[in-house]
Amino acid sequence: MKKAELQLLKVASKFQKKYGQAQTLQQIIENAAGYGESSANGIMNFPGMLKEQKAQLGFTVEISSGMLGGSNISVSGLKGVDSNGVDITPQYAKLPDQVKKYLEKHISGFPQLEQGSTPLNWDYRASRPSIAGNL
Repeated sequence: MKKAELQLLKVASKFQKKYGQAQTLQQIIENAAGYGESSANGIMNFPGMLKEQKAQLGFTVEISSGMLGGSNISVSGLKGVDSNGVDITPQYAKLPDQVKKYLEKHISGFPQLEQGSTPLNWDYRASRPSIAGNL
């Protein structure tokens, strides 16, 4: 490996450690979704879709310790409504599995994520998503 490439990898590693650990679970998911379903992340761009639909969506992510030091991840409780109160959950049925696969693949890159259950909600009216209770 060339010296310049090695230095670039070191800088990238420092940025990941410094800034990657500051992200919440919700920000991590939103950032990954921003690239769309056809990207390597494989998560539909649901924040953009919610804004277009003027809708709210929520689900719960649970992280627990697995066998041999790994992590078990489950995503459940998907619920969504538009501004008229119409259930939009079926349109996002693939989302929990997409989020689960993404987190399973990348969990080691986010050491700040703690074990436990985290309810997450997105609201098209919010400038930034926030952790909140049920919809």
